[in-house]
Amino acid sequence: MNKNYYVSGEHNFICDSCARKKKSSEARERWDGFMVCKECWEPRQPQDFVQTKEDKIVTDWARVEPPDTFISVPYTFTPDPPPDGTFN
Repeated sequence: MNKNYYVSGEHNFICDSCARKKKSSEARERWDGFMVCKECWEPRQPQDFVQTKEDKIVTDWARVEPPDTFISVPYTFTPDPPPDGTFN
């Protein structure tokens, strides 16, 4: 059917999804704000409305890590002579 026919109180609109020319009585607003025809209209995904619970992770007890303790050890280096006959 030709979309250029006259209907009192209506106007033509272009579908935001498929870009077809339709009458304004066929327009529906989709959840994302687009004005679409009935063929392009789709409901909002139900997973968009899922709400999560906040995890309350608490330990029974905790303690602070103690500071590091450094011990100084006196090292003395005395090089050993190489074994006989291996380094000529």
